[in-house]
Amino acid sequence: MPEKKNKKDEYGAESIQVLENIEAVRKRPGMYIGSTDEQVDEAVAGYCQKIWVTLSADQTTITIKDDGRGIPIEIHPKTKISVLRTIFEVLHSGGKFDNKAYKTSGGLHGVGVTVVNALSRFLRVESSREGKTETLVYERGKLISSQIVNTAGRNNGVLVEFTPDPEIFKEFTYFKVEIIQRRLKEVAYLNPNLTLYFATSPTVEPIVYHFTGGLKSWIEEIHTGKATLGEVFYGAVVEEKNSEYFQLSFAFQYNDSYDKNSTRSFCNNIRTGGGGSHVSGFESGLFEVCKELVIKDNPNLDIELMDVLVGLTSIVSVRIKDPEFAGQTKDRLANREVREKTKRVTQELVSGFFQDNAATAKLIKEKIIDNAKLRLHLKEEQDIFQGGKKSLDLIKVLSSSEENEEIFFVEGKSAGGSAEEGRDVKTQTVLALQGKPPNALKLVRRVLQNKQIHNILLALGFADSKGLLKNNYIRFRPRIERQLLDEEIVLPEEFVYEEEGEKKVVPADIPLNLEQLTVVVRETLKDLLGKSNFKKIILMADPDDDGAHIVVLLMTFIFRYLPYLIEGGKVFVAVPPFYRVQSKKQVHYFYDDRELEVYRQNNPREERKIERIKGCERIIQELMGTKSDKRKEYLERRDYREAPLTISEDKKINLINLLLVNLLRYAYAVVEDRALPNVHDGLKPVQRRILFAFYQMGIMPSKSEVTSANIVVYGRGNFGYDKNPPAAMRYTKNNYDDTKGKEEPVILPTTLPNLLLNGSSGIAVGMTANIPPHHLGGTLTATINLIRSPELISFQGFQEELRLKDQQITVIDSKREGEMDVNAKQLIEEHYNQLIEERKEIEENFSQLKKKINQALVNDLQGPDFPTGGYVLEKEKLPSIYEKGEGTIYLRAKVQIFSPQESTLVAQIAEIIKDKRISGLKKIVDYSNRGVTDIRLEFDSQQHDGQIILNKLYKSTQLQINFSVKMRALVGDNPRVFSLTEILQAFISNRLENIRRKSQFLLKENEKELVNLNTRIFIINNYQEIAEIIKGYPTEEERHGQLEQRFVEIKQGKIKIENILSMSISFRQFTPEKQVDLVQGIIKLKGENEELGQLITSEEKRKEKLIADLEQLKKDYEKDERRTQIISDSHLIDERKAITPEEIIVILSQGEKNSKSETSAKEVKLASYLNIYKINTLDATNVPSVGKELKTRGENLAIIKSNRRDDL
Repeated sequence: MPEKKNKKDEYGAESIQVLENIEAVRKRPGMYIGSTDEQVDEAVAGYCQKIWVTLSADQTTITIKDDGRGIPIEIHPKTKISVLRTIFEVLHSGGKFDNKAYKTSGGLHGVGVTVVNALSRFLRVESSREGKTETLVYERGKLISSQIVNTAGRNNGVLVEFTPDPEIFKEFTYFKVEIIQRRLKEVAYLNPNLTLYFATSPTVEPIVYHFTGGLKSWIEEIHTGKATLGEVFYGAVVEEKNSEYFQLSFAFQYNDSYDKNSTRSFCNNIRTGGGGSHVSGFESGLFEVCKELVIKDNPNLDIELMDVLVGLTSIVSVRIKDPEFAGQTKDRLANREVREKTKRVTQELVSGFFQDNAATAKLIKEKIIDNAKLRLHLKEEQDIFQGGKKSLDLIKVLSSSEENEEIFFVEGKSAGGSAEEGRDVKTQTVLALQGKPPNALKLVRRVLQNKQIHNILLALGFADSKGLLKNNYIRFRPRIERQLLDEEIVLPEEFVYEEEGEKKVVPADIPLNLEQLTVVVRETLKDLLGKSNFKKIILMADPDDDGAHIVVLLMTFIFRYLPYLIEGGKVFVAVPPFYRVQSKKQVHYFYDDRELEVYRQNNPREERKIERIKGCERIIQELMGTKSDKRKEYLERRDYREAPLTISEDKKINLINLLLVNLLRYAYAVVEDRALPNVHDGLKPVQRRILFAFYQMGIMPSKSEVTSANIVVYGRGNFGYDKNPPAAMRYTKNNYDDTKGKEEPVILPTTLPNLLLNGSSGIAVGMTANIPPHHLGGTLTATINLIRSPELISFQGFQEELRLKDQQITVIDSKREGEMDVNAKQLIEEHYNQLIEERKEIEENFSQLKKKINQALVNDLQGPDFPTGGYVLEKEKLPSIYEKGEGTIYLRAKVQIFSPQESTLVAQIAEIIKDKRISGLKKIVDYSNRGVTDIRLEFDSQQHDGQIILNKLYKSTQLQINFSVKMRALVGDNPRVFSLTEILQAFISNRLENIRRKSQFLLKENEKELVNLNTRIFIINNYQEIAEIIKGYPTEEERHGQLEQRFVEIKQGKIKIENILSMSISFRQFTPEKQVDLVQGIIKLKGENEELGQLITSEEKRKEKLIADLEQLKKDYEKDERRTQIISDSHLIDERKAITPEEIIVILSQGEKNSKSETSAKEVKLASYLNIYKINTLDATNVPSVGKELKTRGENLAIIKSNRRDDL
């Protein structure tokens, strides 16, 4: 915030004080070199809006120009030379020793430009002021020329051009562009009223630095690409009293990282890399506010300053009159009074910010709690390590080898046992991992608290997990890779290392260059690799999708926390084969399906000898122990930095490619084989396998219960229950060599749109499905009406049109890249553009039709129907959600709670009552029993409104939740998001096809039965002649010939001789009533076949059949009513409704409280005011009229009648 100009801020000859001469500068330049920010001080004082910085073409000379007041050029009364010459020639001269010219400035020594002049090979300065311009030219501090000319009409300002003296700065070759850019950017952020222009040479377009957002914009830039927590805070205050001046500006925001806070601090625009009193005050004030925020709900949690600072990015800038700097490099502010002022202002501003931004405050509170818990866990873990304790799991698998060369991480105890038996006990160690390790890209606390990760670190020798993220390799390696220092980097303590037996040191508290940073990273890497217990780390998991995932997770952890092991060539992945073929001579291994298929084609006779390898334990012996010499030979002679893994002499696998393939394998397996339902039958593959297995065993709903030991479905594990989440459904694939059962169907036939009825949820890799359940009656009504709707045919027609148009576009697009003459190319382009336009038109018409159909379906369906009842809010948003296939609906509890577990909800409300967060809520009683949620609340009905308490509970608990709809399902192997219309259309199409196929099957079976019945009647009518022919002729050929000759039916092929000869028939069939049954059966089958033929050939008939089936189902379940009501209420709880309605009076006074005496005087006036109007209590009935303002004589006081729910 710039200081405003006023008459007291005079800037002339008398405002320039001279304290000392300049004789020793060139002899001892190190005593005087510092920051020069004359132009910025002008901007802070409010006199300068623009600064131009330009480098010469060879970047050895720099020119700085501003549009400020200009330096005075009149004669100085003490030095008897011009003020401009005095400033550039005399040490300790300037306008910053009192507040006449500047209230604050970047320096108080008065040596800045004087020293620049003394240490420059060449310097030229121009000062334009009040119509005159003085130009001075110096060489190595000596005046060469001086000139004053009249420049009426020329703007005021100063221009300084100088070239550093190579005799003084022996290592100087040119100005570093990146350093200047960084400094100018800082200045622009610190002074949002200032615009800076920087040109790297006189001929290029300058870069403009101007940030109206100031510190807030700087925080936003720093956090670009990072996951932030809440809003950016910005606060500023100016305090000016007597001769003291204090201005504080600061901004901060949290992110989800676990890095120590990144604080950039400044005093009078000068960076204070060492912090100081202003930073200490800011951190202390923020800590007090945040601590109060956290312990309010967590009184037993121990909060430390570091818990508040981790994940914090902040910028603190103060401007004071007389700054004092301390430290070896004078980069730490030492003014003690600044700390208390900064702390007080920080507390006031941040407290107000948290009150006004509850959502951000909540995120920050959760972050601090997470930091504290992680700190306590790391401390506990460190205590365990320092106490010499070891994990029990680790003791079981660590070998007592004399030299630790290799460690194998294997999947599961069975593999661990096999590995322990097969290993070389002298050199090989085994660690068996139980379950999957966490994703290392998630929360640090969750990763480092994991037992498996704990064992891995302990085994590798990295017991100090606290240092995983805080070593110099992790911190600085990314900057080395980018070859860019985007900010000053200093070491908190000196870095000592050895090079060729000589001890060397990288100093602390001095900005490092890239060369020094490279040395620090390289030597840190050497030290870290030396701490590892093993030369080689080999990851080995089962050759299946989950094993592939485990390898990816382990590599992710190593890459995130131990990347130096990869760079050091210590990490390897064992690639087990998928298949094995045992022949007489040898064993063949195959690593993918393609290799196996080639082998099967070349060796068809060995087909039955193919074995699918299901675990590592079968191949441990091939990879470990004494047989591993050849593998070790390969590992030791490889160039580890490219991380190839050699499996055989001619086969290499790149580690990056292997991990990518493994991740994709697991991702496809989860998407296609586990997590997502099929749009046609609404079932996930796992569910379909269970149902199909039941079908194969004859276990069906229509049959009686049987005892089975083949399949056990434990519902609690699979579907979850109170306090326990659902278990993962793993290892549900059909065995490769399982040839006993029938082939599993891709989808199961269904008579209902299960995907909508039952809903579905699943989390795949990179995608989710979350489909709410719906009411049977509404779903059937919507389906029937869609079948009957003429728009369905148009819908399918548009789909086909788009498919054909896309094919045409693809064909034409492929021709556009070919070689051809100009005319042909133009024709193809015109054709292509025409097709694109035609497709757009079809798409627009199709979109209108989809909206119309969707609205009609929503009217029938109404909305989701959750089995536990409740209210679905914001009815008007449902059509849009169903049209897009995704969105958010809000569910409010009515009788039972759908999503939250009952015990969790009870605990939530009990915590609220305990902490007295909702006034009037006294007691909670849980009468829930046998799946029925019955929670009763007691409150003070005399003083509190029950609806208000309920509104507060809606806001604070899971009595109201949001349900994120994502109607994603599989069609074939492809996942996509479906609209309501598309889901029902997919069901209808699939069901119509099922009816056709079923009709074909039944027609075929009926035809067989017709042949059977006709043959029986023929035999009954002609049994005597048939018997005589069969009995009278000795050969089969003669019998067949005689039967064909005797009977026309046989000759015409209506009756088959084979059927006659194989037919078994009893004499009971010869009775008249049985013959009538046979004839009626034939008539019935012919009628059925006619209907089946129509169903096969006519889609309209199939639709009629489907509608009849659905109508029957609807009739069977017509008593099943909706449990969830769809209402228009907003999910947002009106803050007013959470406030008890109560009439009050509001007394207003103008002005701020200052001293205690002023406050006391105001209270006396207020009491007098109340007495005048006879308002002896805060009872609103004493106020004469609502909203009327009453004022006493000469006093700016007012009284207003209001209500606690009203806006003031």
